[in-house]
Amino acid sequence: MLGGRVSPMHEQSHAHSTAPAPLVPLLPLRGMIVFPYTVTPLEVGRPRSVQALEAAMLADRRLVLAAQKDDRVQEPAPDDIHMVGTLCEIKQVLKLPEGQLRVLIEGQERVRIERIHQEEPFYQALVSPLPAQVLAPAAQVEALVRTVRRLFQQYAQLGKQTPEEVVRSVLNIEDPERLLNTIASQLPVSLEDKQAVLATPALTDQLEQVCVLLTREMEILELEKRIHMRVRRQMEKSQKEYYLREQMKAIQKELGDRDERQAEVEEYRRRIEEAGMPEAGRE
Repeated sequence: MLGGRVSPMHEQSHAHSTAPAPLVPLLPLRGMIVFPYTVTPLEVGRPRSVQALEAAMLADRRLVLAAQKDDRVQEPAPDDIHMVGTLCEIKQVLKLPEGQLRVLIEGQERVRIERIHQEEPFYQALVSPLPAQVLAPAAQVEALVRTVRRLFQQYAQLGKQTPEEVVRSVLNIEDPERLLNTIASQLPVSLEDKQAVLATPALTDQLEQVCVLLTREMEILELEKRIHMRVRRQMEKSQKEYYLREQMKAIQKELGDRDERQAEVEEYRRRIEEAGMPEAGRE
């Protein structure tokens, strides 16, 4: 049953076996990617996806999450699904009033979808592990890890969107693969960029991609900051000009009133002079 506890037999088999089952339920994702080593909440509502989730709960709580190539497709065909995804464990399931399910998922490892074995009533796929290949010397990997850490710290300070405790937690991750997956999951980049990181075989290439993404995002943040400051200065200038114009209007109005009164006095004096009044009348 959904939300129920896994049987002891399943708990024991999961605890002693780290190799993924060759055939697992597959749940296509719209507009998002789940990376290994990350915990992600999902809302599941499509009937096929709900049945895939139920099948996973009745087995060992594991299923594969893979992104759709086009998130506008309501019912994706096999060709609409990326063939590199993440084997995940279901941590929690909560039923929502509208019949949807809210699920807490933990990414375990990257996998390649070799073949979709079944399409109805839910997708079931044959998968194989896709561990990150370490083809470079240890010194090169360490240099890339240090660069990723430094860039992420600068990005967090510049963006001011990531809580300090989260930044400290990320910077303390020692494992390079865990570090890059954690950072990649937090970047506000396109689905294509994230999928490219997930699908890249070599660890060093993945780290370099994350460096490029961090650098690009910082450049965008710097540009946004400059635009914001320019707009703010323009607004302040406009407000100052408006204030000065209003002051000028008030001054001109005041001066204009005085000029009109003076002109009226002069007109009366001219008319008196032209009238040729006696002295008493002039006074």
